[in-house]
Order: sequence, then C-alpha cells, then structure tokens
Amino acid sequence: MYTIQFGEVLKYYDVLLKGLLVTLELTILVMLFGTILGIIISFGRISKNKLIYGLSTGYVEFFRNVPLLVLLYIAYYAPPELFGLRLRPFVAGVIVMTLNSAAYEAEIIRGGIKGIRDEEREAALSLGLSKFQLYRFIIIPHALRLIWEALGNQLISIILGSCVTMIITVGEVTYEGLIIGSRTARHFEVFIILLILYVSLSVMMSTIFRAIKRIFMKPAELE
Repeated sequence: MYTIQFGEVLKYYDVLLKGLLVTLELTILVMLFGTILGIIISFGRISKNKLIYGLSTGYVEFFRNVPLLVLLYIAYYAPPELFGLRLRPFVAGVIVMTLNSAAYEAEIIRGGIKGIRDEEREAALSLGLSKFQLYRFIIIPHALRLIWEALGNQLISIILGSCVTMIITVGEVTYEGLIIGSRTARHFEVFIILLILYVSLSVMMSTIFRAIKRIFMKPAELE
C-alpha cells in the first residue's frame, strides 16, 4: 500500500524555491513585454490604415490559433538548424510566451479603448485637448479601469501556462518538481505541492492586482 510522505519531497525545498523564482521571473517579464507589444498591436487593430489593420489582425489570429507548445519547439529547435544559433531555454520561453500573450492582451486593450463612448472623446477634443492628451488623460486611464480585471486574469493565465516551457528545459517550478519526483519516486506528493504552489502564486498575484486597483484608482471607479 502506498504511503504518502511529503517529507521526502520537502527535503528539496531549495530546488522548488529556485524553480518558483524562475516561474515568477518568467511571468513578470512576459506580462511586461506582452503588455507593451499588446498596446502597439491594439492600436493597429483600431487603425483606419488597411495595411496596419491587416497585419495586426493577422498577428492576433495567428498567435491565438497556434498551440504554445508548437511555437516553443520551433523557437528552440529551428534557429540552430536554420541559422546556427541556439537560444537559451529561458530566453526562448520568454520570447514565445510574450508573442502569444501579446495577442490576447491586444484584444483586451482594444476592447477597453472601444468601450469608451464617442461623447467622451468629442467632449475632450472640444476642450482643446490634442490627440496625445486625449489618449494620455482620457482614453488610457478610462480604458485601464475597464480592462484591469481582464489583465489580472491574463496574468494568471501566464502563470499557469508557464509550465509548458519545461518541454524545452526551462527550470521553472514544474520542471524542478519532475526532477525531484524522479529522484524520490514521490510523484504524487510532488504534484500536490506543485498544485499548492500554483494556487498560492495565483492568489498572491490576484491580491496584488486588486490592491493596486484600490490604491491607485478613485473609490468612485471601483465596482
């Protein structure tokens, strides 16, 4: 009969902690770069220029319809074959996850911008605001309030999706957990601990997002 022994796994707590830090670093970088790229693509998605609109739409449709696993394999194994250049696993993971996340974030941001009424834009322009000022003082702050929860959900998706990068040997927490499981033959205990770690990290990030909303947004804007 199988006996559960978490102690055998917890002996390697330092390895799990190292993997958790890699997961956190990967998540933060992907969210940061994905948001920047997503903003650029979102403006392309609302552009009246057909070429820019077409390229932006093609980008979104492509990355939303190709499995992340396939993209990871291509980014990690294709460059050495084609160009004699091998990316570090972590770098390849950040690039691929950023490109993938940006497609989703672009749609989130576009939805926020589209959610602002035309009357608000016209009122701002009638007060003499330039287009730059319109976006800086009216559209972006308002859109951010509208999409804040969705951005938080996207962050959680990045955290949970980061485990896929273990397939190219990125040393995130699931990868390290599998190594521990192979050493101790305690795979059940390892995955229970991984479950707890992912839930804890997701809850922590959600709490931070809610705290930022309450601190930096006016009380009247809160739901």
